[in-house]
Amino acid sequence: MDSRGTGDDGRHPTDGTDSSSIGADDAPPGRDGSGDGVVIPVNFGSGTPRRGDAPSSPDAEPDLSADIDGDPVFEDLVIELTARQRRFVEVAAWTLADDVYDAIEEVHRRPESASHGSSILNDFPPATWTQPAAWWREQARCFDDLALEAQAGIDPDPVCTGEEMALHLILGRARAMATDESDRRMDLVGSIAAHDNDDDWEGPLDFLFQDHDVLTLFDNDLEPFPGAANLAPDNWFTPFVDTESRRPDRGFRR
Repeated sequence: MDSRGTGDDGRHPTDGTDSSSIGADDAPPGRDGSGDGVVIPVNFGSGTPRRGDAPSSPDAEPDLSADIDGDPVFEDLVIELTARQRRFVEVAAWTLADDVYDAIEEVHRRPESASHGSSILNDFPPATWTQPAAWWREQARCFDDLALEAQAGIDPDPVCTGEEMALHLILGRARAMATDESDRRMDLVGSIAAHDNDDDWEGPLDFLFQDHDVLTLFDNDLEPFPGAANLAPDNWFTPFVDTESRRPDRGFRR
């Protein structure tokens, strides 16, 4: 993919990694009611196969994707974001990355008063709340990497669990921005041609993800699906099998 290894593209310089820990013993299970939270409607049966998966049996149906192009039956099939959606996704991704970076700094500066209840960190599965600052900086960079892809005019393509979780939050924020009736909405996309699918935010939940296994981490009573990979926080930034990893020397924006 062309966007792999794009780095910071001239944005803020790299700085050192803060290894201080983020505690979450008092983290509430719910949201803070500030209005910034998002609801992510997901059909767990949806999603494309995980990279590298083989057909389930020798009798599996053949790949007919080559016959789709030009077939009037599939003429209206949406398999990518519209230009306006991609713009909302880009802005949402940059904003959420900054929210995570800000939360890291706040917890480091005032650990005795900082709480996940008033932080973007509360939007992540509880299993992540006690991760150290260095882990959270990796997570913030997941948002940045996906933002760079959208900025380049291509759909975000998550390569690890951290990026899949980031993309879920990005789509929720982008959808909220797209339905905002304020002037800011038109400032972002007013110059971009409208498309019939601009308001379809359900389709991307299917074609942008391999699966939605990461969302099972929000329910302690729900067993992970058989074959679910890289759900432990220590493995969130491990690239999926047969996926091109991002440049390890790309640094951090903040």
